Amino acid sequence: MLMYETEEEQIEALKKWWQANGRAVIVGIILGGGGVLAWHLWQQHKTEVAVEASIKYQAMIATMEADNTDANRTIQQGEKLLASATNTPYMESTNLILAKLKLQQEDINGAKAHLQWILDHSKTPEMLHIARLRLAKILFQEDELDKAFVLLSVEDQGAFMASYEELLGDLYVAKQEFSKARSAYQKAQLANLQGSEFIQMKLDDLAEVTVNN
Repeated sequence: MLMYETEEEQIEALKKWWQANGRAVIVGIILGGGGVLAWHLWQQHKTEVAVEASIKYQAMIATMEADNTDANRTIQQGEKLLASATNTPYMESTNLILAKLKLQQEDINGAKAHLQWILDHSKTPEMLHIARLRLAKILFQEDELDKAFVLLSVEDQGAFMASYEELLGDLYVAKQEFSKARSAYQKAQLANLQGSEFIQMKLDDLAEVTVNN
């Protein structure tokens, strides 16, 4: 550390330092203040986007509930929402709704695209399970059995175990792997006692198939 004998020497040294570094200090202060301002503006922008997305989402739901015979208007509203409200909580549920409506319109590729978006971007386990199961059902209907099996190969089925195992049972039946189908149906039955009667019907049908074969 430099030592100065007099107060005048200290002042003169401070003047020299300020001449050399003062501009950088001022710029740093301005930039620091600007960063804070920019952060507040960004937070305000995100809030405005979220509010606008909420309004559009509610309008889409209202349209869907008011006119469930023609889904085109709801789809248009949903697609506009997806285009303008990225990175909002409404993206997942909007994609799920549009997938359902497009499937009803037999726009299979459109439905698959919305479900795949959820699988690629969602971090919500429940939403991932729903999208995975719905996409697997579409693949099943398209006779893409191997792809459906791959999609359903998850270690943690969570609260959706009954749905997973029932669909796996259907896939095994389609492949004529009846012992595996029976095992899957039994797991589904144990996981969903309320729906066990319907699954029991599948087990009974399976028993008839195996006897006849």
